Amino acid sequence: MPGGRSVLSSLGARVPGIERRWSWQCRNWGIWCSTSGTWTCRPFYRDVLGWTQILPEPGTDPVGIAAFSGGRTHHELLLIEVGPDAQGIPAGRRVGLYHFGLKVGESDDDLREALARVEAAGTTVVGASDHHVTHSLYLLDPDGNEIELYVDVPGVDWRGDPTLVASPIRPLRL
Repeated sequence: MPGGRSVLSSLGARVPGIERRWSWQCRNWGIWCSTSGTWTCRPFYRDVLGWTQILPEPGTDPVGIAAFSGGRTHHELLLIEVGPDAQGIPAGRRVGLYHFGLKVGESDDDLREALARVEAAGTTVVGASDHHVTHSLYLLDPDGNEIELYVDVPGVDWRGDPTLVASPIRPLRL
């Protein structure tokens, strides 16, 4: 920028420390996802995964969006309706989001409880993996978006040894 000013300062933004470095921390993230119809996915995220529905208020008419909170922010998930005639997720290798992960507890017992809940709801479970640092289940929402439900494996210090993240994947035995 002319005069050594950053884009942020030229717009009048006052963000302490932003000139030094960005500090990305995954604690205020959100997922924005297109859906064929919020009526198909709202019950899944609310009733099966247990998120609090923020918009629209449960029992009211849909407004083309649905927002959910897991308790950290006002909405960690926003569903945006694109209509039932929108192109679905293509099969096979493709560019784009593969899946998003949700930590569901602290132990394999918590993961077993999550598995029982999604199976009781008739949700399609497409995989189960032991990643050495996490134990993970993979499932599909009603529009075919893949979601990983996981727990960290107690006692595995991946921060102390980041190479553990690249450990060979094994079948998960719950």
